[in-house]
Amino acid sequence: MAEIPGHHGLVSAESPPSAACLARPAWSGLLVVAAVLVTVEMAVSARYGYHRDELYFLAASKHLAWGYVDQPPLTVALAGLAQRVFGDRLIGLRLLPALAVGVAVVLAGLIARELAGAAASRAAQILAAACVAGSGVTIAIGHLHSTTTFDLVFWTALLLTLVRLLRTGDARLWFVVGVLAGVGLLNKATVLQLATVCLVGLLTDRRGRTLLATPHFAAAMVIAGAIASPYLAWQAGHGWPQLEIFADLRRDDGGLGAGLAFIPLQALMTNPFLTPVWLLGLLWLLRSPEGRRWRPVAVGYLLLLAFYLVVGGKPYYAFGFYPVLFAAAAVRLATRGGVRGRPLRLRRALPAVGLVAVIPLPAAERTEAVVVTGNYGEAGALERFATVDTATRTFSGHNSLWFFDRPARDDTTAIAVGYSQS
Repeated sequence: MAEIPGHHGLVSAESPPSAACLARPAWSGLLVVAAVLVTVEMAVSARYGYHRDELYFLAASKHLAWGYVDQPPLTVALAGLAQRVFGDRLIGLRLLPALAVGVAVVLAGLIARELAGAAASRAAQILAAACVAGSGVTIAIGHLHSTTTFDLVFWTALLLTLVRLLRTGDARLWFVVGVLAGVGLLNKATVLQLATVCLVGLLTDRRGRTLLATPHFAAAMVIAGAIASPYLAWQAGHGWPQLEIFADLRRDDGGLGAGLAFIPLQALMTNPFLTPVWLLGLLWLLRSPEGRRWRPVAVGYLLLLAFYLVVGGKPYYAFGFYPVLFAAAAVRLATRGGVRGRPLRLRRALPAVGLVAVIPLPAAERTEAVVVTGNYGEAGALERFATVDTATRTFSGHNSLWFFDRPARDDTTAIAVGYSQS
């Protein structure tokens, strides 16, 4: 590994030039694919009603903080912003998620551009974007205002930066990684999982170890920590409650059964018709000479699967890796598979989202009362929909709702929702 004069990074002798080998971004094609996805999402954005998590985020947005018992602040803050701009309109709340998956689709195409170089880059970019747009989870999370939706954007942006870093050896890209990781941590702590498995993947590779040995990498960790420090300080000041949430999720979603089901469920989650595509991309990264440069990314994906095989988890937890796998497959197909610029047909599917049941409360009585609910979904639904006297207030001890407010000692009438009589 030798340093090229005038270059701000270490590039091996076989490395391509930092920019000259890349074709131009296929902006028109990528934006068309993203626009189709966003249009479909917005066309059905008002259907199926609010998800319980969305109601919780809206309730939490009235109590903005740097952290919550179960999550960082960004998704909650964006829900509050959407409500301020669009009012109590479901279509307004779901605009940002639709735009977010559109951004992820474009980023997937740009990953393919990095992987393909000059060879059939336009075909690869559009094909990768179409695969991500046609995945079941993409369509599902684009319909909901959730932490997972914005997490997909951060994962895809981080993987795009890592792919470019491995291609160019430009250590200055670590600063971009630090910023993205820090902001991503303000949305969802799973960014730490991505960082960990990719770090191990880099350690297994000679060029990766060289990149990690630069002071830029240490600076990136400092940057990420500084950006995420308000959230980390909130967690520390409240006794790290999110660790208890993780333990609860481990008990609910973990175990041998969940772990064994995690890997086969990846096929259903990404779309069974597209499963052979991302598998081809994984093999291309692991085994082909052309994909060798980015093998640490594939190693990171396998490590994440192994982790969830052991601890269990919801099958969409690994979805952030699929844009890069689809991009790798698109490069393989576009350069050697006979694809001539024709992307996959977008598959239209809609998520099955649970309806929020609104519990009617008597509006005629003006007796001061409080409503205490068993979980955050019921509390959010009542706060958003219940037509009651203004003296009636909603409380819950579930997750961060416990910190927002509590009934006064002199409250004499309480309505319990979601509790059994036993």
